[in-house]
Parts: sequence; structure tokens; C-alpha cells
Amino acid sequence: MLKLWLGLALTADSSALFRDRNSFGMNLKRPSELYKHLRVSKRHILGKSHDDVVTSLPKDNDAPELESRLQFHKQFMIGAQNNRVGLGSSRKVQDTDILKSFIRQDENDKYKIHAMSLEMQNEWLDIGDFCIPLALKWRTLIHDWSPALLKFYLNAFQMTLPDQSNLVRWGKGTEKTCYICGKAVGTAKHLLVGCKVLLDSGQYSRRHDRVLEIIRFVREGTRAIKSNVKPYSILKAASDWTIMMDTYEKQYKIPEDICASASRPDIFLYSRILKRVVMIELTVPWETNIPKDHAIKVNKYYELTNELTRNRFVVDLYAVEVGARGITAKSLYNLLKDLGLSRTNINSFLERTSKAALVGSFQIWLGRERNLDSGVREGGRKICPPVDLNGENGANTDLKCPTCGKNYKRRAWYIKHLKTHNGVEARQSLVSSSIITSDRVDPHVSHGEPLTGNHQESINIRTRLSIPNMKQSTWKVHDDNLAVLLEHPGSKQELNSQVETFQNTVYDYFNEQYPPRNHYARKK
Repeated sequence: MLKLWLGLALTADSSALFRDRNSFGMNLKRPSELYKHLRVSKRHILGKSHDDVVTSLPKDNDAPELESRLQFHKQFMIGAQNNRVGLGSSRKVQDTDILKSFIRQDENDKYKIHAMSLEMQNEWLDIGDFCIPLALKWRTLIHDWSPALLKFYLNAFQMTLPDQSNLVRWGKGTEKTCYICGKAVGTAKHLLVGCKVLLDSGQYSRRHDRVLEIIRFVREGTRAIKSNVKPYSILKAASDWTIMMDTYEKQYKIPEDICASASRPDIFLYSRILKRVVMIELTVPWETNIPKDHAIKVNKYYELTNELTRNRFVVDLYAVEVGARGITAKSLYNLLKDLGLSRTNINSFLERTSKAALVGSFQIWLGRERNLDSGVREGGRKICPPVDLNGENGANTDLKCPTCGKNYKRRAWYIKHLKTHNGVEARQSLVSSSIITSDRVDPHVSHGEPLTGNHQESINIRTRLSIPNMKQSTWKVHDDNLAVLLEHPGSKQELNSQVETFQNTVYDYFNEQYPPRNHYARKK
């Protein structure tokens, strides 16, 4: 039920829902784990009772092991520090909390062992050394992220997006080649970071600029806001900072008095008073490629760094990465810390950059069916061309989809496939096509002209093609001829009593002709 609620694929590893945030999970409580917490806490409390009857109650099987671990922890580990509180600092922790942490640790170890046996859904084991887990707070999930964005993130991180490779693996498709470039295997990784056609069209650059625009520094000629706490910052002691940003639509050139070079880092920040330069290079790679891309970017600006050093400038080069699935690298955290941002601002900044990268990837994913070179109208989805559904003498013949190649024996199944495969525009192309005539769809319907003769089947098919978007459309009835005009966009408030009467009539006829098995039949 949790997978269905979150939109996670059935083949996804369910441990992603219950792992803690440090293990790139959602930190939900599994009922079995919660039951263990309650049972161990109760047993520990009853064990300290002065009543012999209570202490003589049977113990759980795992209680002795947990008690021995608790004694070892209190004797040797209670004074050790594994966080930021410093040496000699300690706080009192309840024994029940320590026992719960043991149970939680055991559960996480089981998740790791299970992930090692997986072939694809174990990338979170490799990226923990150089990536910061995404903080999926309830406030973010409810008020900031849309359900579609959350569904995309969970499936993308678990490698269960319905890309071409997975569709073939699940038995839902036959072609594994990317339908944009036609060369590589159509995986989510290839689509989001590796498709040459998307790179040349500027899709990746626009996502890169979306993340880059979030970065904001102290404005030129001003100082940072004063605070009682004065953290270290590479920007202090000067107010003449000048920032230049290289984007897909606008480029800059380094001033000649600083350095004569054609190289352009994403952000070039300099101060002539301090003789200091800060260069920031942003990359939006696949998370497992972050170490390799980091080394490539550092080596790319090696010559520029040496040239600035020879000109007696102090150079700070930061190669930062934000993953295509919204996972930020620790290099970005180090940059924000060196800039003097507080921990609260850093966390807020990381959330914004993560969402910007994720939204950019989500837009690329939504446009994965766009044919960039076929001449189809710009920004539109690729539409299956209209096909004569009548066959010879109006008989049912094998119908083959010109896009995916699937064959259908029945015309109704073929129409349903076109609607599922192409969405709204395919339905509109079928309705407006003059090829689909006879007892299917009258071409005059789309123009609002009166219907003549026996058009019950025509009205039926017309309704079937329009029911999926009933909430976004407005139906109008003209006179007694039941002429229908479909307008976009519309609203429910515009429907009058005549429209409701006509809809009920069509629905009733539809339910009689296609009883319960039809997907679009109205539920009574």
C-alpha cells in the first residue's frame, strides 16, 4: 500500500521507505520494527521492578543479547564522541533509547546486506562517501513537492522508472534503443545525463543554469550582514567583489588585467583589493560519476589557475556537483561553509539546489517522447498518424501502431492504445481526422455541425474519445440535433442542465453497449 500511495514501482526495493536518511531512505517506521521497540522497552522497564513476580516473567529471545550490548556500551562507549559536541561533553541517554538504536542499527544492516544482492538498486551503497542524503521532511513532501515529483524521485533513485530498458525487462516493450538518439540503450541514466541529442539541444544546459541561478552571493559593493557569530568566510575583508556567471544564453569574458584566457568557469568572482579570485564550476552528473567528473573539472582549469597565480592572485577553485536526481555532493557543502553561510542557511540552500536539479531532470523525463529532429511542431509530443480503422469493407483487420508496432484485432482496443500511448493530442487527431468516418466518428462533429441520420455509434465512440479529459473540457448542445462542440479549456461551472442531460444519456448508452469490462464506464 505504501508503494501504491507513493507511486513507487512494484519491483522497487521496499527498504527505501524504511531506511534512515543517512542511508538515503525516507525513515518511515516498519510495523515489525516498531513492535520490537515497544517490546524491548517494556521488558527493560519490567526488569527493574522490585516485585519478584514481575522480574520472573519470561524474557524475550533477543533480550539477553541486547542487554549485554547495553552493558558494553555503557562501560566503554558512553564517553566516546562520534558527533560535533567535542571532547569531554556528554549528555544523559535513557537505556531504552540506546536499545532502540541497537534495533535500528540491526535493521539497517539487514537492508545493506539485502542491497548487496541486488543488481541495480544498490547505488546508495556507493555514493554515501561523497554525497549528502536528501532530507525528505514531511513539510517538504506535503507543501513543497508535488506527488508527481516525489514519484519521479523515488523511482529514479531506485532505478525503476519506466524507461525503455526497464519496459523490456518487465515484458512491456520490445525496443531497448533510445528513441531520441537511436544509438545507446534507453535507460534513465542515459536519458538524464548521457543523450547526445539532448545535450546538443540545450536540455542539460538549461537544467544546469536552473541550479546555477540559485547561487547568490553578497552584492557588488556591499558587505555581508553583521552577526554576533562570525564564521570564517573567504569573502570578508573586501567590498569590491564582482561576480560573473556563464549560462547557456549569456557568456562573459575574464577582464584582461586579471588574466588573458578564453576559459570561463560557471562563476568567476574576483576582488582587485584583495587580489583574490574564486572560481566555481558546477556539474549536474549521475551521482555515481561524481568523483570522476570532479577530477575532470579540476584538471580542466589547472592552466587557468596557474596563470592567475603568476599574476599574483590568490585562487580558490571549487568544483561542485549536484546530482541529476537531486542528491548534492559534499563539495557543495564545503563551498557554502567557506563562503561563511550558517548551518541553517546551508541546509535551506541545499534543499533549493536539490529541488532545482530534480525539477530540471523531471522536465527532461516528461519530454522524453519529443522527436527533436522529425519536424513535428516544436514542443509537441510525437503523435501516431491516423489510420483507417474500417479495413476492407468495414471489417475488423489487424491494426498495427506505426510508433511501437503493436498489433490489435479489435478497433476498440486500438483506439484505447492510441489514447494511452499518445495522450490528449492523439485523441484530438483521431477526432479531427477525416479518415475515420463511416460508423466510427463523423468528421462534422469536431466542427460543431448538426448530426444527421443514425449516429448513435458515432456519439458513443466520440464520447469514448473524450471521457478521459471530461474535467478539462466543456460540452455544449446545439438545438435538438445533438451537435457537439468540444472546447479547450473549460470548467465544470459552464455546464448547464442540457449538457448534464446529454452526458447522462451518452453514459447510459455507453454502459449498455460496453458493460463493466470497459475502463471508462461510469461507476454507479
